[in-house]
Amino acid sequence: MSGNIVYYSTYGSTKQYAEILAQKLQWPLYSWKEAKSRTLIHSDIVVMASNIRIGKLKIRKWARKHRGILRDKALYVLAVGANAPDEQDYYIETAMKSLDFLDLKRENIFGLGGIKHLSELKRTDAFLFRVLDKIIREGTMEREILLDADHFNPQDLNPVVMHIKRTFIRNKNKETP
Repeated sequence: MSGNIVYYSTYGSTKQYAEILAQKLQWPLYSWKEAKSRTLIHSDIVVMASNIRIGKLKIRKWARKHRGILRDKALYVLAVGANAPDEQDYYIETAMKSLDFLDLKRENIFGLGGIKHLSELKRTDAFLFRVLDKIIREGTMEREILLDADHFNPQDLNPVVMHIKRTFIRNKNKETP
């Protein structure tokens, strides 16, 4: 089983998850800036780990640029956000919408909770959260957008590792006569 992990991380949670996953699978790890087509050509599997910003995966542009080579790979997505990890529908829908140009399988998308501390956000991100908060106040949505969140849990990677290994073994058995 040969694979690569490519990540896009703004505040660090996604990079931490990607590093832990790379260690558990013994696969090479690349930031989106380092990962080139020649890096991916000989791998069977590509895991894309990305944070979510404004309802989109940040790795989206990189994936679009490399979609030709990604189409021939088994793809897995780690979508990292400030939502609780039990909100898998949100994470899956965000990944499916962001990467609609790839043939993703829902069961290969995993939502992982990240960390959001408003005091540590870049100015632009903090501004966007405040604007969103004003919109929410005028609507009927809950007003949790300005609360800090810490849903980072490395143990949430265990089902990801098991799923990748199980899928690889199942596919390998199909290939053997």
